[in-house]
Amino acid sequence: MFRRFALVVAASFGLLVMPVPIGVRLAGAQTVAQLSVVRAAAHPGYDRLVFQFTGTLPATHSVTWVKRVVQDPSGKPIALLGRAFVRIVFNPASAHTTSGQPSYSGVVPAFVGLQVLCSVKMAGDFEAVLSFGVGLIQKTPLHVFTLTRPTRFVIDFAVP
Repeated sequence: MFRRFALVVAASFGLLVMPVPIGVRLAGAQTVAQLSVVRAAAHPGYDRLVFQFTGTLPATHSVTWVKRVVQDPSGKPIALLGRAFVRIVFNPASAHTTSGQPSYSGVVPAFVGLQVLCSVKMAGDFEAVLSFGVGLIQKTPLHVFTLTRPTRFVIDFAVP
């Protein structure tokens, strides 16, 4: 009887903590997508930039033309080659595992020789928000889409 009363009192004051197995997603919680690969290649008529994730894609993404790319969360400008810039944000996503080990090395292949795409740099990996800056020779039409098996987020930059 006393034990039952103690549990009711503890629960009413928020003192009762229920164990949750590691790796289980709680109702309403989103899975944090892990970046595994970034690659780029020139194709006839466009340059392609691919972000590959382990498992699912991030729930949201944005691709925005900006005057300059800043680092998250410091707000310091990032040096990128090019005259036009795109900021890409994935949420919830990270470039590290839950144990803090990198899931992505941060090394992006040199983009020398691509027709429009000049540079790509990680701009932030903070509190499940992963961002990148992209430098382009000039502002150009772009096409954004996703692919599966493996899970990829793709941006094609048109070559004028």
